[in-house]
Formats: sequence, C-alpha cells, structure tokens
Amino acid sequence: MKTWAITGGIACGKGTVSASLAKECGPQSVAVFDCDRAVHELLDRAEIVQDLQSRTTAGILDGEGRLDRVRMRDAVFSDETFRREVESVLHPLVRDRASDFLEESANRTECRLAVVEVPLLFESGFPIGRDGVIGVGASREMQTRRICENRQIDRETAERMIDSQMSVEEKMDRSDYVIWNDGSLAALTGQVSRLVLRHLPNS
Repeated sequence: MKTWAITGGIACGKGTVSASLAKECGPQSVAVFDCDRAVHELLDRAEIVQDLQSRTTAGILDGEGRLDRVRMRDAVFSDETFRREVESVLHPLVRDRASDFLEESANRTECRLAVVEVPLLFESGFPIGRDGVIGVGASREMQTRRICENRQIDRETAERMIDSQMSVEEKMDRSDYVIWNDGSLAALTGQVSRLVLRHLPNS
C-alpha cells in the first residue's frame, strides 16, 4: 500500500483531488482521511469546546452554550495566539486518528492507496509516513473567489484565512507532485489521471 499526503492552500481543491483519485483507481482501492473533517467532528465534543473557550476572551459559544462555528472561525483567524492554542489542542488528536486510519488501511488487502488530506502538513510538521506529497494549488484570486462564493464569507476574512497559511508557492515547491486547480474540473481530473498513470500504473 502506498501512502500519499495531500496538502495545499485553502480552497485549492484538496478534497476534489482525493475524490478524483478514488474514482480513477476505484473506490475500494483508495482510503481517504480528511483532517478538516476530523477537526469538525472533534469540535462536536463538549469537553473540547469548553477547553477552547477557556483559552480565549472571545465568545465562541452560542446562547445555549454550544460552539458557534462562525464565531470560532472569526476568533481563530483574527487572533494568532488563540489559533496556536486551538492547534495545540486539536492537532495531537487528529494525528492519533490519522495514525489509526493508516493502520486500519494497511490491514485492508484491497487498499492500494491511503490518502491523508493535511492542509497544514508543512506548517505543523505533521508526522505522517508517506511515499509522496501532492500539492494542490490555485491562484490567490481563485482562492479568494471560492472562499467568498462557497462559504459566504467576506473578502477581508477570506484574505486573512489565506494569509494564515504558508504560501501556495512554497507548498508547491516542497511537494513531490503538483496539481494546479485554477481551471475546470476536467483539467484537474486530467492531471490526476496522468499522476496515477505514472505512479500507480496498476490501477
């Protein structure tokens, strides 16, 4: 089984690349772990939310004491200190889940490729054994447009979200394979097909 990490800038299409890999190779042959989804699930746990609330003066809870994800997002992207606090709580838990996922995938005889989507792979030094890193990139203008249109977020917040991460250019430089997603879905899937043909020839 091969293991590929997928990273890249926000709104560059990491999930679309994962889905395209599964379609290209066959869904039974590819297992995908999404770190963003793992974070979302962890934030459903009341004890974690209360821990995070204790680390900030910003109100991240709604009137019923549950996490307000919009307030949480605004606090994370406007306060770097709080963002680091959030990462210190969540990242170890996500790494544990990713490790369990890889172990389970390795025990599945039909699994030929395990994919781990890690937006902050380089920023966090995510300790995952891998055979390669796919960097998914797009122009800053395209990132901004996708964030604003798909998430109904204002441009200023979108810019802060982009600036909170390592630049797309540096991520691409540090990746083994690059998928550029500034165009159509067909253009992206074509790049994925070529990647599979070259590096997973028996798919």
